[in-house]
Amino acid sequence: MGPHYFFGLSWGELSAIIGIIVILIGLFIWLANIAITKPMQWSNKLLQNSIDQLTKQVEGIGSNAKNVHREHDRRLNDQDKHLTRHDEEIKTLFKNQKLRRK
Repeated sequence: MGPHYFFGLSWGELSAIIGIIVILIGLFIWLANIAITKPMQWSNKLLQNSIDQLTKQVEGIGSNAKNVHREHDRRLNDQDKHLTRHDEEIKTLFKNQKLRRK
């Protein structure tokens, strides 16, 4: 074998094999880009849009929650006042009943 051979192949044959391998790898990368990467980018954009919409709704709920909690606190305070008044009325009734029995 002369200096024009590498692993038993001539430089022309070796370059043809390397060229075919490079073309096959290039086709595989191109196909993976079209079949996998592009659809995933589209799905990721849809997912990101859904997350953005959900974030806006949660922010809206957060600002509205303060008002709702304030209203509930006010109602609870009103109920506490009513319960206190009823307790006093019940105590007064029991006192009156005890006084009548004597």
